[in-house]
Amino acid sequence: MKIFSSKDLKIIDQCTIDDQCISSVILIEKAALVFTKWLLKKTKGRQKKFIIFCGQGNNGADGLAIGALLEKKGFWVQYVILKLSNTTSSEFSFYNQKLHSSAQTKLELNPHTCVEFIQKLDHDSIIIDAIFGSGLNRELDKDYIEIIEAINCHPAKKYSVDIPSGMSADLTVTQSYIHTDECLSFEFPKLSFLFEESSCDLKNWNVKSIGLSPTCVESTESNFHYTLKSDIQKLLKPRNAFSNKYNYGHALLIAGSQNMAGAAILTGKAALTGGCGLLTILSNKDSYQSINAALPESMTMNENELSDEILKAKKLKPLLLVQE
Repeated sequence: MKIFSSKDLKIIDQCTIDDQCISSVILIEKAALVFTKWLLKKTKGRQKKFIIFCGQGNNGADGLAIGALLEKKGFWVQYVILKLSNTTSSEFSFYNQKLHSSAQTKLELNPHTCVEFIQKLDHDSIIIDAIFGSGLNRELDKDYIEIIEAINCHPAKKYSVDIPSGMSADLTVTQSYIHTDECLSFEFPKLSFLFEESSCDLKNWNVKSIGLSPTCVESTESNFHYTLKSDIQKLLKPRNAFSNKYNYGHALLIAGSQNMAGAAILTGKAALTGGCGLLTILSNKDSYQSINAALPESMTMNENELSDEILKAKKLKPLLLVQE
């Protein structure tokens, strides 16, 4: 699975819209449907109050679309629109106008009143974070930071749409962001999810497809990839029930030195687990006892025994040179 930058994600979104002849609104509806199904599985469909915090960009549009789906399913939803500027995306404006909610369930709040509102929320409410998306590329204003920190201090469960608000998709954490309980990232994980700095406050993240064009994904280059279980399964080849170790090659591992048998043992385990039939480890004599104890299925030899004739006779192929 490729991991894309926020800039590339925007290009892939637009490429999908063009490739599938759909509007950006349809793509948001797809994302909202995927998120809503995932969220209801996570919350087990219990009758809870959903409080959706929406920015005025496309992530906020996702939040409004998710709320509309939850309302259709009979859940009580309150929308909190953070009115911090006069700039809105066309997708947000579309859903905001489409939303037929009462003044009680649709609030436009400034920073001060928003913080007070958060502090008074019921503890059993469920907060949906749809303030900022993966396109965030600037430092947050003090007003936004106060809102994020107020949400973080509240004990309610928090679920983020695509990415925790305040977190950059591409960089390590440098500012406040929503400490979400669960995040659903659309189509791909974000690179920032994989940094150590994110591990403490990004408790769990998941990835679900929203049907982005495979052609667009394939044609977009990436320097980063995320390995899935399905990727590994493709490499596993079934073995004949009557085969034996001599049918799967004889490898030579050159590793370890005096009092340092760890690399030889760890790499040897990897070779055998990876499917090597026979394994010979060339190492220092002092390491033999440790290697044989840890890997009784392997054989050992020293550098004096190594020659072209022996390699040919034993059908040995050098596997890996490990230096310590």
